Amino acid sequence: MPFRFNSKDLSVAAIQNSSLFVKEGVLLFKEKESKRFNKVENIPERFVRLRGNLLFYFKNKEKNSECLGVIVLERFNVVEENSFSDCGFTIEFEESEEQKYEFGTTTKEDLNEWIDLLKSASYEKLYQTMLKLQQEILEKTGQDPLPDYHPRVGNKTIDVNSQRVHTSSLTESDYDNAFMEICLACANLAPQNEPPPATMVKIFTMEPPSFEWFKYSQTEVCEESHEPNFFKTITLGSKLQLSTRLKFVIFSVTSKSKNDVEAIGSAVCTIKDIKEAKNCQMTLSIMNLDKVVGNIIIQGWLRENGFYDITLKSLRVGHPKTYIANVIQKSFFAPTRNGSGFKFQEFLAESSLCFKIPCMLLKLYISEEKETVLQLHAFGQLHPEWEKLKKDVVQYNYFDLIQRYSNSLADLCQYEGVNFKSSSDKAKKGIRIYTN
Repeated sequence: MPFRFNSKDLSVAAIQNSSLFVKEGVLLFKEKESKRFNKVENIPERFVRLRGNLLFYFKNKEKNSECLGVIVLERFNVVEENSFSDCGFTIEFEESEEQKYEFGTTTKEDLNEWIDLLKSASYEKLYQTMLKLQQEILEKTGQDPLPDYHPRVGNKTIDVNSQRVHTSSLTESDYDNAFMEICLACANLAPQNEPPPATMVKIFTMEPPSFEWFKYSQTEVCEESHEPNFFKTITLGSKLQLSTRLKFVIFSVTSKSKNDVEAIGSAVCTIKDIKEAKNCQMTLSIMNLDKVVGNIIIQGWLRENGFYDITLKSLRVGHPKTYIANVIQKSFFAPTRNGSGFKFQEFLAESSLCFKIPCMLLKLYISEEKETVLQLHAFGQLHPEWEKLKKDVVQYNYFDLIQRYSNSLADLCQYEGVNFKSSSDKAKKGIRIYTN
């Protein structure tokens, strides 16, 4: 992609100090215009400079000559060719056959150096190199070398007020089949003479041999504490393996309303590490690059078979459970003075009667309207004026009501979402579901 004669910014960049350029020198240069090469008997020598993915070429071989243009090195190939020089190479672009530039060097060593540098100059090549190095460091250290707020890590905007996790959501079946729960606390996040931060923790999982982290869950926001204890526990479902890596990323919440957060640091371990630790308790250092910025305490406990049989008996017997739907289960952990801790659970369920009763009423209304129509037809043939009035009443009153009731019932029967609309949607009249 050439830019010629009309860019002051590129002209300024082209004449900057040599230390900012990867390589520079004098090359033979021939450019293809339209569908044929420029007809020149003598191939001109031009001063050429490479900076990043920009290849500048000048009017002649003098360094202080005018910059004629710049080639953006993306989606291209470098091919060694000897069309007009024994040590020549060609730059060809993938998107257009008409874009082609031929260069010539004086020595074989110079040729190989230019080709190697040009092949590694594009952003795509640098990006692939970064991914390769990232994977190698991750394999050796078990920690992602990039900070968690880096775009490559996939840290999108965080909703600090939401406890829902969309990328790896815990369903009721996952909770029932969970084999471990963990609770979290932090220590030494900031010096005592500094204001205590409002913190939260996001948990990511990675299944070897994959190198991708996926968001799994997050805690609530603990307000203004140097040593926050998070009440919400994290349930590790049966789909996770002992070799699964867990990454705990600690954030400082600067503004809840704007969802502004700053990454404090992170810690990494495996589920096996927690299980094999004494009393399933371990302390990890919170790292920010190569600096320790605090500690995170992980307390886990294995769930025993039948642990919830008594507490959930009223929910699990057949008949009462038919009246509830969309059960959400949460577990919380609070420390006690004797160090054992106190755990309690919260169950939120929607009454399915609030959804089934309207359906039953609609069926009743339809049945009553049909019964009334049959009663009117039982009168038989009436006087023409009365007969016309009877048909109008049946058509525009009863049949119309039956049709409207039937359409509403069909819509409700096809609905498969939650039985309530959220309180934030209560002003939306189009959602005719009871407000939670």
